[in-house]
Amino acid sequence: MSNLVIYLDLVHGVIRMTLPNPRFIERIHSTVGPLISNRMPLNPIVGSIYEISVAIGDPETIPPLSKLLAKSEIYDEGLGVMVSTDDYIWLIFDGKISLKIKRGQMRAWIIVHPEHERRIAGSCLLLAIEDALDYYGQFILHAASLRLPDQDMNILIYAPSGTGKTTTTLSLLSDGFGLCSDDATILKIENGVTTGWGFPRHLKVHKNTAFMLPWLTPLLTNEWDKEGEQPLARKDLGVSYSVYDKDPQTILGIFSLVRTSGDQCVAEPLSTLEATIELTADNVRVGSEGLLPVQERRLDNIINMVSNIQVFKLSVGSDLKAISPEIARVLALKN
Repeated sequence: MSNLVIYLDLVHGVIRMTLPNPRFIERIHSTVGPLISNRMPLNPIVGSIYEISVAIGDPETIPPLSKLLAKSEIYDEGLGVMVSTDDYIWLIFDGKISLKIKRGQMRAWIIVHPEHERRIAGSCLLLAIEDALDYYGQFILHAASLRLPDQDMNILIYAPSGTGKTTTTLSLLSDGFGLCSDDATILKIENGVTTGWGFPRHLKVHKNTAFMLPWLTPLLTNEWDKEGEQPLARKDLGVSYSVYDKDPQTILGIFSLVRTSGDQCVAEPLSTLEATIELTADNVRVGSEGLLPVQERRLDNIINMVSNIQVFKLSVGSDLKAISPEIARVLALKN
């Protein structure tokens, strides 16, 4: 069976991805679905198409004389080891899947063991996409992004996992905001202006979110995973609500989400220093050898971004309907 070639349209760049067979499209669809095209997108940057090759076989092992960059347990994937040599960076899950990136050459290889094909949609693929985005001058931020009602501008909402970004995002969606992403946003900074578009993964909805937002019930099943979550496809939300794919817009405001007791929602200015510390802690990975160049650039981008955009602490209580007018108030938006 011949390999299958697909393309991922990154808005400001193109990934040419070679897959061992068509079933891999289904496996990666929940991660990159709206980015997939069977044909090369129009007008890519000449001579600048990032290549990712995926194969089934025995994954790479840790090469001799390599430097350890990081070693940690990754949720639902196991122990990941990142190492480097002069020319390559590896991410290896022993005997399961490996990623090899050629430094500065727009090239990555993934080898997945046949018994672990589901892992193709995990950390190895995302790290390869991060490297491609970095080449094209973009970076991923762990943050929800939403389109303001009747505005061609977006906001970002960030918080540690489990704080309620998805609940807040879906609540705002029902109040006229547009969904770009509930968890990850692609950003680009040019001439001091930050634009962003939502990385189009399926949403993961928790039982508690479904309870607080009854309008979700027709879109969900009765099947919940061990974490009490289930996926919600963007296309299902798009039937009744505004969902934006690959549509970068200027970022007007950034909100640090915290949960509070009571029912009120209050937004107040957050200092550049506090925002930088919070975003760095959640988005910049420090390994045993310090920061990799891609992480250094991400840190620089975070500092640049929060220096040029209004940042607020958004304290959210039980009254989810209070969030939208409070955001409008601090951004001085007209009703």
